[in-house]
Amino acid sequence: MTSPPCKCCGSPAPDPERRIPIGTQYVGTEPRLVLWLCPGAKVIDAELIRYGIIVHRAYSCHTTRGTWWDTATQDLRHRSLEADRMRLAMAGLV
Repeated sequence: MTSPPCKCCGSPAPDPERRIPIGTQYVGTEPRLVLWLCPGAKVIDAELIRYGIIVHRAYSCHTTRGTWWDTATQDLRHRSLEADRMRLAMAGLV
């Protein structure tokens, strides 16, 4: 099961190994989604080219994206939980 294209910029979901999770979203006590920021920004890049601006790498629209926990790889699950742990530690909650 693949994630649908980004609603903001239309970019497809990156491969699981290229996703940078920012945490885990819970529905009740069950983890539902591993979240990441959309790496694509086709609309932004098209506008930049339209005005003659050439960039060295694609901009990101930074829309929050997710994948179902059941379809996430073990590595992506681990990285998501590490991101949660780091966020809580930086907030002084752990």
